Amino acid sequence: MTTHAHTLTDKVQYKGQTYYFCNREEAAAFNENQERYLIAQDPTCGRKVSKAETKFFHDQRVKYVKPTGETQENVKRFFFCSAAHRDQFARQPGKYLPPEFKLP
Repeated sequence: MTTHAHTLTDKVQYKGQTYYFCNREEAAAFNENQERYLIAQDPTCGRKVSKAETKFFHDQRVKYVKPTGETQENVKRFFFCSAAHRDQFARQPGKYLPPEFKLP
């Protein structure tokens, strides 16, 4: 699906930038917790990383274990502060995955 900013009706100003959303619910969720959408934690060292600015990320197939015990397999993007940490994660993802994720 291709979207264009000029066709989206809901927008939010945050730190001098405009973010566009498909609906009010998404805009409201962003307003409640901008950091959730913009900042990630490097799983190898715990540093906070800007999703928009980092050049280092890795897409990993994982199983997400819901609180109900149900699992869902998907690809999750992990963000890193350096190429060394990205490569370290790629070699041993199971060592660094948060507890709610497992390798398939």
